[in-house]
Amino acid sequence: MIQLNPKFYSEQAINETITAYKDICDAKIENNTITLTPKTDISDEKLKNEFCNYCLSLIT
Repeated sequence: MIQLNPKFYSEQAINETITAYKDICDAKIENNTITLTPKTDISDEKLKNEFCNYCLSLIT
């Protein structure tokens, strides 16, 4: 589960990241919380970190 601060992560960047990661994980957004379910053999922690980094790279 990831909670992204909307001050730092735009909705557009989050949606683009979800699209980019569609082969890697399923993502569900509910109340500013994103739940990621891996489709591949990747740890939850690594998936969370990579997802956040990718999302952040779309903003900067």
